[in-house]
Amino acid sequence: MTALSPSAVAAGLGLPDGLSPWLEELERVGPPAGGVPLPRGEDAARLLGRLRVAGPDAAAIAGALPDPDGSPELWWLLERSYQQLRSVIGDPDAMVWPPSLPSALDAAGRCFWVFVLMALAGDVRRWHGEQGIPDEVSWSTLADLGRHVARYRRRHGAAGLASQGWLGLHSRGGLYELGRLQFNPYRLRTGMAGPLFWYEGGEAAARGPGFQPGDPVLGVHVPEGAPLAPERCDESFLAARSFFRRHLPARAGRVATCTSSGRAATGGCAPAGWSCEAGAGGPALATEATVTRSGITFRERALMHGLRVARPLQGPDLESGHVLCYARPARTGPALPRRRDLRRSSCSGGAA
Repeated sequence: MTALSPSAVAAGLGLPDGLSPWLEELERVGPPAGGVPLPRGEDAARLLGRLRVAGPDAAAIAGALPDPDGSPELWWLLERSYQQLRSVIGDPDAMVWPPSLPSALDAAGRCFWVFVLMALAGDVRRWHGEQGIPDEVSWSTLADLGRHVARYRRRHGAAGLASQGWLGLHSRGGLYELGRLQFNPYRLRTGMAGPLFWYEGGEAAARGPGFQPGDPVLGVHVPEGAPLAPERCDESFLAARSFFRRHLPARAGRVATCTSSGRAATGGCAPAGWSCEAGAGGPALATEATVTRSGITFRERALMHGLRVARPLQGPDLESGHVLCYARPARTGPALPRRRDLRRSSCSGGAA
């Protein structure tokens, strides 16, 4: 097969000039020495099932799988995109932002990043295994793909994916689904990492280790799914504390953050005292009663698991935006009283 250049790929696929820097970067990356492990047929169907991609979407994706003979330009992109993302597995701080392809490419363009993530699944699981991460955690984490493919269909009426940047975090080892909640380790105010607003200067210094730029922290996310029952939150908090200490100790910070830009990010259903990062939420989140039916708010459950609420921070960059900070105290405080009333769920956090 004749070697392709970035300009030939762009011409063959009708890519806009704005993607030229990405194509030049992919040419520098080059193809993988061993080819792309993209499954087909029954193997593809099994993998899509493990990734919780629903039947109609799975069929559409399997039917659009490219091959080097039928679509050499798309295969050129696939090889190098796979190699680029594979090279940063284990580096959650890597600055990789995969672009969307033009809608004129139809299913092949809409599903392109699904193909790449399918090919990466085995590599990610192998890296997880090297860290001692259980395979069930790997599959649960990678299966977030199915949620996002389903969301794409709800919005556009077809199979596809538009959140490849977010899902790239999973493939790099930067996010883990532990029960009902997701946790992503990051470093405060470094690179593209958040939160969007934070304690400044002396206020951060007064809070000591864990609150300084560059310190390891955990972002908490609430994905679409089952109701946010209190016992499920307990399970996730407990799992996260041991998971990061055991498997990723360099990322086991003493502070956790959870931010939102208001009701739009949470579907108006954020549990009391907490909210979620952009992209989470949706109609499947719990109602107020199911969140607080035990008489303990979501924030108080965090306290029960050894996290201290610093206070909400109001951010100038986002209307109604806020970030709640949770830090492990030096010693355990008194037990929280049980409340009999059902507290109203809040998206503004309130005073801590």
